[in-house]
Amino acid sequence: MSVCEHRLSTVRQAPVRHKPRVTVAQLFLHAVQQWWQRRKAIQELQRLDDRLLKDIGLTRNDIPRMVEELSKPSRRRKTESPATVSSPADRPLQEAA
Repeated sequence: MSVCEHRLSTVRQAPVRHKPRVTVAQLFLHAVQQWWQRRKAIQELQRLDDRLLKDIGLTRNDIPRMVEELSKPSRRRKTESPATVSSPADRPLQEAA
């Protein structure tokens, strides 16, 4: 390996550091985006008729609370592993007795 190749392969770049203003701006933008998404979700659910809301297990009074619960990462329910559901096609053939 030549000296030039060795130097080029071992050069490390310093990590990019953001200015504090950029970080604050990014946090603000993230908060605004979260607020916007929650607002749009509430609007879309409010557009559904009562029958559809009942089908998914909600009432109109539940919509804002449910959207808030789902949007907070600390309050998100841990996803449970889905129960394994097998269709008849997946089961081995049973011999007739």
